[in-house]
Amino acid sequence: MTLVVALGGVRSGKSAWAERQAAELAGDAGVTVLATADPADRSMHDRIARHQARRDASWTTVEILARDDLAAALPERGVALLDGLGGRVAAVLDRAGAFVDDAGRARAARQRAADIVQVEIERLLETVAGDQRALVVATEEAGLGVVPMGAGTAAWVDLLGELNQRLVRAADLAVVVVAGRALPLTDTAEPLPRTEPSPSFTVLASSGAAGAPTPPEDGERRAHPRLLGAGAIRTVASPRSTPGRPDPGAADDAPRPLPSGSPAATPPAP
Repeated sequence: MTLVVALGGVRSGKSAWAERQAAELAGDAGVTVLATADPADRSMHDRIARHQARRDASWTTVEILARDDLAAALPERGVALLDGLGGRVAAVLDRAGAFVDDAGRARAARQRAADIVQVEIERLLETVAGDQRALVVATEEAGLGVVPMGAGTAAWVDLLGELNQRLVRAADLAVVVVAGRALPLTDTAEPLPRTEPSPSFTVLASSGAAGAPTPPEDGERRAHPRLLGAGAIRTVASPRSTPGRPDPGAADDAPRPLPSGSPAATPPAP
């Protein structure tokens, strides 16, 4: 099995990236698209049309909105593209009644929906494991978009976040797409590489009587290797000023006095 997961916010380019990845995996064999958007939703018409227009005409689209089992919609061989997981989660929550006004019923429905979709994802992974099929998943990183208020929407965000983590753990390749560019995701347990300060760094280790850091002198340089990068230097200007002495920390494009005689520099008449 090959599992590729592309996460991204709204209009991030995650679907287009996932489509290119699916096409590369499939070669001439074609791709089966598992589409989760509701064609009856008028607000989705333009988005669905754009996605269909850029896909190869040989690709097969399977609408899975009304299906009860994602795994059953997978093709027997080849590459499947699930686009997107957030739509599937929303559909399961809606069918379970997670968005009704009755708080008690909605709470129970959200738990039922969570159980259903979590089992669905596990069955999906089990079905494609160990064979020659490939699965590419485009999914929303909900925290990168506008999240409306409401308990049902909050449940969607929480559940989708848990499923995204599960898929990324199982993935052969996982990326987050920002502005059409894919950034590979690595295990957060891996330690960051240690960065040693270069000789050009100035370390301020002294402190005042009360334990507060001593203010930097005019033009004194301060840097942090983790934040600024190795060899980076930042000039910090002191709040104190010396008459007649230029501030070495001032930017070249700092505001300058207006020439005398200009309207803005001439004081109003008393």
